[in-house]
Amino acid sequence: MRSQSSIAAKVYRFVADLVIVNAQETGAWKTSLRTGIISATTILVASSLFGTSIGPMALFGSMLAQWESGRALLARIKTALIVGTTITGSMIAGVLVAPYHWLVTPVILAIILATSTAYYSFVLTRGPGPLHLFYAAAIGSYFGLFGDIGWHSVYMTGFSCLLTGALTLLYLLPDLHRPEKQAILHARSAVDAFEAAAREDRVDDDLRLLRHRAYFAVNRAWLLFQDNSIGLLIPTAQRGFTTQMLEINRRLGLVIANRHFPSARILEIDQDTPPMLGRPPLGYLFAHGFRRHSIAWFTAWRIGLAAAISDIITRLFALGHPYWAILTSTIVLHLWIGRLATTRRAAHRAIGTMLGLGVVALIVGMDPSPWEVVWLIVGCVIANNLLLPFNYAIALIAITPMSLLSIEAATGGPVHELIHDRLLETLIGVGVAVLVTWASGLREPQRLVRDQFRRTVWAIQQTMLVIDQGRALTPDGRTARVELMFELLSNNAVLSRASAEDRSLRPWQNVESILSDLGYLTLSAYWVSNPAEVMSAHAAVKRLDVFLARLAPIGRNVDVPAHIAAELQNVRALFLTAEPITAAGGREHE
Repeated sequence: MRSQSSIAAKVYRFVADLVIVNAQETGAWKTSLRTGIISATTILVASSLFGTSIGPMALFGSMLAQWESGRALLARIKTALIVGTTITGSMIAGVLVAPYHWLVTPVILAIILATSTAYYSFVLTRGPGPLHLFYAAAIGSYFGLFGDIGWHSVYMTGFSCLLTGALTLLYLLPDLHRPEKQAILHARSAVDAFEAAAREDRVDDDLRLLRHRAYFAVNRAWLLFQDNSIGLLIPTAQRGFTTQMLEINRRLGLVIANRHFPSARILEIDQDTPPMLGRPPLGYLFAHGFRRHSIAWFTAWRIGLAAAISDIITRLFALGHPYWAILTSTIVLHLWIGRLATTRRAAHRAIGTMLGLGVVALIVGMDPSPWEVVWLIVGCVIANNLLLPFNYAIALIAITPMSLLSIEAATGGPVHELIHDRLLETLIGVGVAVLVTWASGLREPQRLVRDQFRRTVWAIQQTMLVIDQGRALTPDGRTARVELMFELLSNNAVLSRASAEDRSLRPWQNVESILSDLGYLTLSAYWVSNPAEVMSAHAAVKRLDVFLARLAPIGRNVDVPAHIAAELQNVRALFLTAEPITAAGGREHE
């Protein structure tokens, strides 16, 4: 009886997931609507200029609008150029290899590995995922089989990327600095909430959550400011925003420093105070992402494996649109969200696509004119952008006719064949995605957690070292600070995802809490002007040397979370102990 009730509960949760509306930030629908309108406008302009058979090909390049959310002016232009060039170049590669069937799979696989790893390594602000970057190659490998249509798709993609990028700038015309103001507002609100909770002496878990949100918002604002510059060129208005952010950042550090260093003197903000950084150096990001035990590489090779298997299966059975199977398997896997969540996403993909195919059949039965097809595509684009953040399965009811109608307009193929191929290849794609999810990387989540933990401890040690040496506000010190901030946020993200996939990692949650306490405590020490009098950074660095040397290799699952947590507590207690100073002004132990 209990077993039957458990099955019924699981079925109920699955059905509820299909129709439930996910909560979003206030005003998120406005951003989604704006994105949909920009993409729709691009398709309408392209169809007016180039005709209703070629114009809908602008659909893919119009998705560039999803990359512009929240970015400032210069960052928006740079992002549009980089992403637009990558998408167009990816499609060119697909068109070039289309006649050589034996070359398509390895080329697409190489593009997936490169673009996915690069995306998760270098894109630190909000983005839609790496799908657009490599899916263009898969589309090109199909359109390239139709003579001039292949190169028409390339031209339309390049044109639509340029037009979409230009249209996203129009949003900023009424207030060019709206993104900076919003970033400051979010950072200030997050710090206010943490500061209020600290005054109320809330429980540790509440404080940790609010502290994480505050540092995340502050770091995101610094990223926005840093990305909105070109070399040494910084917009004049941004200098005033930087001063505001320095004060918010200082207040955040002050909340922690006052709790743990009551006799500390806190630095004041003046015109010579250097701005903080949000983005680690490119070399550091490259080394972080392009390594064996990185979340970027783990996600990329699983996407690549699923794409390769899907492509091979569709070609073995001579199916007409192999890129649909590639799309389905990769879109299910392009975010690492755990096995059960991935399986649900695959099921939602299949069900939503089937419902969407019913809509396509209904539309085709009405025999719409070419311009009516264009307007239907436009409506689906707007509906897709509005629905996707709130419910994935329901959004697919709009996504499926959107993509099928645009392809029919370009290739003129029989609609019943399109529907047949879409259904069959969607089922192949979801099946491959689920298979790869459950059969690959069973122990990799544990390795990812242990590797990221070591990187975070090392970053804490390096930050303590520059504080001990009095170099906190030098360029080296600022770099150490931003690398520690990056590793702390990465550690939280890796553990939350890995523990959802591997329950044996749950004891590491306590380790992560203590590690975060130590890391954010170290960050707050940047604002202390008399560190030698209130903390023992030198002794803590030496203790971490011994601690890191004793950790087992990444491949050996012998770390005991309880012992690690206790040692981190010892390091924290040592760091918080004022170091005795001799009469000569040196440290007593030296």
